[in-house]
Amino acid sequence: GIAFFLLSMALAFDAALTTVRLHRDVPGCSATRSYAELMQHCLGRPGELGAVFSLVVANWCSTVAYMKFVGDNLSRFLPVLSLSSDQWVACVTVPIAACAWIDDVSALQRVSALGLIAGQGFVLLLLSSAAPHLHELPAYLGEQPAIRWDSFPVAMGLAVFCNEGMVVCAPNVSAAMRVPSQYPASALAAVVYFTANYMLVAL
Repeated sequence: GIAFFLLSMALAFDAALTTVRLHRDVPGCSATRSYAELMQHCLGRPGELGAVFSLVVANWCSTVAYMKFVGDNLSRFLPVLSLSSDQWVACVTVPIAACAWIDDVSALQRVSALGLIAGQGFVLLLLSSAAPHLHELPAYLGEQPAIRWDSFPVAMGLAVFCNEGMVVCAPNVSAAMRVPSQYPASALAAVVYFTANYMLVAL
């Protein structure tokens, strides 16, 4: 799972840089306003349809995997409520689906830093809890299978969920930057930061 995640991060980072270069260097691409338009300009109508189809499938499957992930964690961390994973998924589906109607998310910019702080705090909390047991890690890793096939589909879906946005949004993010030439370094820093935190939690 860890090897697959690292590979998917590397491929997503390369794909993001490639789309930025296409948007910047290919004549006419700088006027495109979306990832689908960029694919149409570079690959024609079949390329656009293929890109849109891939995004729909990837988004649908990764959303299902993410909902399952949320349900599993809520049932594990809130056992006092006696709700199964499937019941938690049913509970959170409606409020999450309602967010699809929100087009303007600029108001969230004011509180976006809180999400980063909460996420980093969660990582530090896990590390502090696991630190006294680090001597058990080698034996634990030796007992684990190379691939957990029962959770592999969910793991793949989460990896896609984490990485696809970086590729799709790359041209627009780069164009919106004050210094677009700094995008590769900024994207690399984000990938390293996210990967480091993921690896700490995973191990």
